[in-house]
Amino acid sequence: MTKKNTFVFLTLLSIKLLFIGCSVESNGAFELPDNVHIEKFGLFNPYLADNLMESPLKQPFFWNDSLVSLGRIKKLEIIRKGNKKPHDIAERFEYLFDLSGRTTSFYFYNFEITNKIYSEVRFRYSNKKLIKLESPVFLGRNMSQIVDIEQRNTLTLIARKKTGKDGDTTFIYHSKGVIQARIEKLGNFVSKIQFYLPSNKPVSVLKGFLKRSNVTQEDFLLAEKTVTFTERNMPQRSFYLTENFVKGDLTEEWHYGNFGELSTYKKYINNTCVKDMKFNYSKDKLLRSFENNRSVYEVNYH
Repeated sequence: MTKKNTFVFLTLLSIKLLFIGCSVESNGAFELPDNVHIEKFGLFNPYLADNLMESPLKQPFFWNDSLVSLGRIKKLEIIRKGNKKPHDIAERFEYLFDLSGRTTSFYFYNFEITNKIYSEVRFRYSNKKLIKLESPVFLGRNMSQIVDIEQRNTLTLIARKKTGKDGDTTFIYHSKGVIQARIEKLGNFVSKIQFYLPSNKPVSVLKGFLKRSNVTQEDFLLAEKTVTFTERNMPQRSFYLTENFVKGDLTEEWHYGNFGELSTYKKYINNTCVKDMKFNYSKDKLLRSFENNRSVYEVNYH
């Protein structure tokens, strides 16, 4: 081979290698295994869209463990860029999963404040059921927090212990996997009651549920009350509820795409939108990014 031909060959080889390198980089995003095809959008629970960027201490049942296991997802990252430089990471949320798709750990980094872990949650299981959350670090402080979880047939209890005080408790009522109500207590005080009701049923039917619960009339009067209307078990709109079960101002609304995917979520306080979220998916029905009040968050899988 002449020097000229050798030069041409090496040049073409370099171009080919460069092309291959670019192809690998451009296709470096996580892909589901070839034999895995998700039929429906459902990696996360639309009911909990408001809690997407919060610690799971309050909402531990966020990700669909069946789909996580099916997709062989070991780690999920939510990243917001734009710290000191546009491409610097400002925030990172990490979820780690076991082979069954169950969440094992949660880490939150706020690089605008510190490079250390800003919040951490460890998930503990027994007989395949989540029974405890342990948080050694919360908002940058080393403070041990423990949340006990008890799952029954129609009720899930989430109890956060407090040293020297009565703990905070969340009661989640459900029937055949469908949520009916969520009641939050701060110590012995009922702070919030949220009902979930199919759109084709009148609000008055909630009176019967209230009688079956342990909420007193006084508790009901003092608590913040809302009702979320659902269609095919998917949340649509939430409204404040008066003590006379009269619908008030709009508090939340969900919108869906042509294939049932959650496309937008909005939260309102005093008729003012305080949270405006938009969700973006890939063809394999995985959430790839979302916007929250115009801040963009990337979603990466490993």
